[in-house]
Amino acid sequence: MARRFYSIGVIALLVSLAWAPTILARGEALVNNTEAVARALRITFSEPVVITGLGDDFDYWSPQLEATQFTLTGGRIAPSWTVWVTWKPDSARIVSSEWLVTGGGVQLDMPIDRDSWTLDPAQTLVAEGAVATVLEQLFLHLVGVDPTTGEILPELAVAWEASADAMSWVFTLRDGVRWSDGEPVTAADVRFALLRTLATGSYYKGLLFDIRNAAAYADGKLEDPADVGIEALDDRHVLISLDRSCSFLPALMAADVTMLLPQHALDRYGGSWMELSNLVTNGPYRLVRWIPGDRLTLEKNQTYYAANDVTIVRVNLWVRDASSAWEEYLAGLLDTTSVPVGLWNTVRRDPALALQLQASAEMPWQNTSWFECWAFSASQPPFDQLLVRKAFIASVDRRGLIAHCQGIRAVWEVALTLTPPGVLGHVDGLIEGVGIDYNPAQAQAWLAEAGFPNGKGLPPIAIWFPSWSWIRAVAEYTKQQWMDNLGVTVDLRGVTSSEEEWLHELASGTCQVSRVPWGMDYPDAYNSLFTMLGSTDSEVRMALGGWQNPAYDALEDQVRREPDPNQRKLLYRQVEKILVEEDAMMMPLFYYGDLIAAKPYLTRTYPFWGAPNLGDWDLTSTSPL
Repeated sequence: MARRFYSIGVIALLVSLAWAPTILARGEALVNNTEAVARALRITFSEPVVITGLGDDFDYWSPQLEATQFTLTGGRIAPSWTVWVTWKPDSARIVSSEWLVTGGGVQLDMPIDRDSWTLDPAQTLVAEGAVATVLEQLFLHLVGVDPTTGEILPELAVAWEASADAMSWVFTLRDGVRWSDGEPVTAADVRFALLRTLATGSYYKGLLFDIRNAAAYADGKLEDPADVGIEALDDRHVLISLDRSCSFLPALMAADVTMLLPQHALDRYGGSWMELSNLVTNGPYRLVRWIPGDRLTLEKNQTYYAANDVTIVRVNLWVRDASSAWEEYLAGLLDTTSVPVGLWNTVRRDPALALQLQASAEMPWQNTSWFECWAFSASQPPFDQLLVRKAFIASVDRRGLIAHCQGIRAVWEVALTLTPPGVLGHVDGLIEGVGIDYNPAQAQAWLAEAGFPNGKGLPPIAIWFPSWSWIRAVAEYTKQQWMDNLGVTVDLRGVTSSEEEWLHELASGTCQVSRVPWGMDYPDAYNSLFTMLGSTDSEVRMALGGWQNPAYDALEDQVRREPDPNQRKLLYRQVEKILVEEDAMMMPLFYYGDLIAAKPYLTRTYPFWGAPNLGDWDLTSTSPL
């Protein structure tokens, strides 16, 4: 905690520094004489110096080497509070100092909504954005993801090549990459991390089950890791052999559970490898401080392979809820944050704040794109008729639904198709004419053709959803639309028991209409179009009343074998058309999103999938108070 300038402790410090021998360096305390909380202090000396120490809430200086001008950062210094600094040589004097409301081009301050409960990539969950944000800065993936297009890009791997049948892949690693302790990053680390994810009971270990013998190894039926299809051919080449073709394997390697870990550090420290003093990383930043419930502090990792491109050398991730973060952003204490959902319209109407807004499909509490949809059970009348399913889809105004729900949750964009933007295989239904849009006249025509003119003869309809979720608002809106546009009686069935009981209801196949949300595990449409539906006995497939379509199954086989991403996109388009239009088994509603504010001096990315890499951001302002 910083002390008041005139406290006894600071006076004693100044006296001791003034009488200290030259070898102990010269020191001075500076008071924040402004009327605002300062986040940085820029000091200019009379001659080049080396800073030897800081005190109170500021604990970092840049540059780290000899210079005449430095920017001091760390915490926050309130008006009339102090920072002390010591330097060599003793002959140098401070000739000017400026208190800054920004991080001085050195430090970024942004919120995370909760503490990162783990630093272990194998233990992450799809909805934990705070964990993903931290891990993205610390550890490398084999591949990266373009924040705008979702294209798979080189990261640790600079190249990858598949066999003709996509049954084996060789990844070539970047040369000269090192861990933060100076040890080389090798193919053995890749193998170690993937095997460890399988062996440690990771929630997402199933993402790797296409790898030869991976499922058996994860389930303990196979003990020898040498029998798993992951092989370090040499220091820079990894061979991954599969049990079945997987054209999208590079996208799987973008999931957080595939992040690299340093085998030598885990072998050395065992269960304490995540302790701050033992933590070895290879991403753009190192974790240097963790104050539970308050903040995590990161500093630029000088051994990062692209360290020269990282311009923000220090990051404070403050643990704040949405409301507190927004207040601190308005007060100038944070450089970027999400706008609380209830304030979206207010902020958009504010001329100054509107200029600071950016939209993204990334949510602040999750690390993947999410969407919501209703699923129809083909085994339950009247949804055993295709025209009825189409009519029910065409009778719901999704734009009105978004307007109805936007003050409750961060719903962002109309969804006529399942796969969210920023993921390979996304189809913009509005532009490409895929899916069924709002058209009540067409809905009535389809209903009449099915034998239910003006809704006459339709049985009562029940919408099933887990009542502990906010989705009741969506169900209520859908109910009213169906009653108004189709003349049908609709009942809401909220399941009040546990998630396990909710999945049991889905698997029964007796729910006429049920909620099916999904969050993308990796940036490829296979995840939303095939993994979500699962096998013929999965909960979602049973929620569809055991629906099957030979064309759908054939497309899955084609997708898994097609190495060309552009050709795979065309195949995914056909799959979307089957699910949301031709068979009309799924009714996509909306994609979740976020409204993000950023100060004008911050240049940042807005990824549609995954956590942002802060090493790609840039601070351009050092404006004084």
